[in-house]
Amino acid sequence: MTPQLNGPTTDRFFHDALAPVRASRLLADWIAEDLKDDEITVPPPVQEHLTDLRDQADFLDSLLRRTALWLGLMPLSPARCNLVEALQDAQADLGGLIVRSKVLAQRCDAPLPHVTLCMRELLGNARQYGAGDCVVRSRQSESGTQVTIETPGPDMTQDDLDRALTPFHSLGLQRTPGLGLPIVAKIAALYDGSLTLTGTGGMSATLRFPTSEG
Repeated sequence: MTPQLNGPTTDRFFHDALAPVRASRLLADWIAEDLKDDEITVPPPVQEHLTDLRDQADFLDSLLRRTALWLGLMPLSPARCNLVEALQDAQADLGGLIVRSKVLAQRCDAPLPHVTLCMRELLGNARQYGAGDCVVRSRQSESGTQVTIETPGPDMTQDDLDRALTPFHSLGLQRTPGLGLPIVAKIAALYDGSLTLTGTGGMSATLRFPTSEG
């Protein structure tokens, strides 16, 4: 019997799974805030444990949310959004990355949360694997909107590019859920779009959303 991936039972499962993870993150933040008192000397092992607790909670939160999305639990809502707004929202969460934008397209025929998530994952990938900067280009035609994020760096092999699009595989030394680019490809496919990668002189990721009929 094939399990049903959508419905109240599944939604409740992910809600219950996320609740203790987010509670642990909040508890670690509270403890860290209390320990900022100048009169309190925090032993390095305690500080390391708090940092590790926050990192673990963030990792599990990200993994659960992305797994839910991968299983098709993210609701579809046909809509259009402003590409510039999506890029700005995505950049707000990513410090330490220089983004040079050449955004010519304004409209994207997909919901803002989905496009923002795609941009955040692509920019996060650029920050993790690139040299700290990237170029975002976009253009629009009758067939749809195309966004390309170019990250300078060493050439990538086809095996590297294939692994980058394989769920639960990571190219970097940092531990990550390995769902960033596969999630972007999944979202693009939901709207009959695509994600393609090239690896000459770094990584270039091109995201395409076709024009909707509505």
